[in-house]
Amino acid sequence: METSDEGKAVSMKHNDLVNYLFEHSNEIEDGFRCIFKEFWFSHGRIDILGVDKNKVPTTVEVKTRITNKSKLESERQARKYRFQMSEFLKAIGVSKPLRCLLWTPNGILDLGQEEPELRIETCGIPSSREVFGLKKEVYRRDF
Repeated sequence: METSDEGKAVSMKHNDLVNYLFEHSNEIEDGFRCIFKEFWFSHGRIDILGVDKNKVPTTVEVKTRITNKSKLESERQARKYRFQMSEFLKAIGVSKPLRCLLWTPNGILDLGQEEPELRIETCGIPSSREVFGLKKEVYRRDF
């Protein structure tokens, strides 16, 4: 697997990289065990679900290229998926905290475990609808 410092990108397609990391889970972290890849749920797709060496459920968001601007968005996306997956686990009776890792060409960023009181809605970032004063409902016009 080649990494380019200049463009901060990996010379693999996203799906190929997810497959590689799934098959070589120690590249993510020593003792990490992958369980699912490309796990679809109502809010998107988590690249890899697994457990770390301490048996803590962990989401892994994989990025093939990263810039300073996209890093913040990638962190937000990974935390959002962690929160939503944590809510799903709670709904099915699993009350363990959920850990989140962001895999980038620069290295792996450990975003920690879900805090029970953390809510995505309170992150202070307004949606584009709020910024432009649009209604929350979206209407589709049938012709």
